[in-house]
Amino acid sequence: MLPELVTTPGAQYRHLPRGQHKSTLEEVRDRFGSQTWQRERIFERLKRLCEIATECGFLRIYVQGSFVTEKPNPGDVDLALVTTFREPPDLSPDCDALLHADQCADRHGADLLWCEESSAVLEELKEVFSRCPATHTLRGSIELTL
Repeated sequence: MLPELVTTPGAQYRHLPRGQHKSTLEEVRDRFGSQTWQRERIFERLKRLCEIATECGFLRIYVQGSFVTEKPNPGDVDLALVTTFREPPDLSPDCDALLHADQCADRHGADLLWCEESSAVLEELKEVFSRCPATHTLRGSIELTL
């Protein structure tokens, strides 16, 4: 169960408390993906990205950014994708597109970065994506196991 949203001085919208919060797609939909038409649209994109990532054998997705705040109409969803590899093997076109930020943004309307599970980069990615642009404090993110 996702925790209640919190307020940070200087932040425009309430957000998840600092840390990674394990969740399900259903809970993400209920909490963040059904309040406005824009949120419904972004959630459908997230759902499709999770389906593709699961088919590709990826491990987890961290959902971050304004989508996991109470901002009424976030522009997109920020994601960190966790893989089992450091260098991409031969992948299907759909899987390969997830690993290229420009293709992922064009096809799915998502800002997505990826890294290997055992990489020190993973902690850095989670921190960078979780930082509030207005206050520079850390916000929470959602961990989806694929």
